[in-house]
Amino acid sequence: MKKLIVVVALLVFFSSNAIGSVGVTVRSGATLWSIAQDFNMSVSELMGINDLEDATIYPGQELKVKPYVNSYAVVSWYGSKFHGRSMANGEEFDMHDPKIVAHKWLPFGTKVKLTRVDTNHSIKVIVKDRGPYVEGRNFDLSRAAAEKLNMKSKGVIECKVEIIS
Repeated sequence: MKKLIVVVALLVFFSSNAIGSVGVTVRSGATLWSIAQDFNMSVSELMGINDLEDATIYPGQELKVKPYVNSYAVVSWYGSKFHGRSMANGEEFDMHDPKIVAHKWLPFGTKVKLTRVDTNHSIKVIVKDRGPYVEGRNFDLSRAAAEKLNMKSKGVIECKVEIIS
């Protein structure tokens, strides 16, 4: 099945070269809980920054999120099964490119620094694809990026997340 092409409208506000908030467009089937989980936010925090009185949201609705402020994420990787296929941004996926990362909501082109919690090794990557589609995971790295973080054999790790731009 081809990946669902998702339209994500983005409003990025910069303050001291740091990302403050990102605007996302609610997709069909999304809930406040799933969006909050994808950004390591609480539902009440998400409701608060969007002045929502209840948890009702609609496809096409714009919401503000705070991406990974002093936060951690579950990171996995993907490779040969997807090598050569089109990514959500239209480019061809190259598992040998150490800059590729997938995220469900962050804008294409967002630069992210991921630092392993257990080893303190870090990598800078660019959001070019959507995913991961396994519940509880926040980022999917290319095989080469996973190798740079020395996580390929482990499969899934926890990382500190810093949005660079």
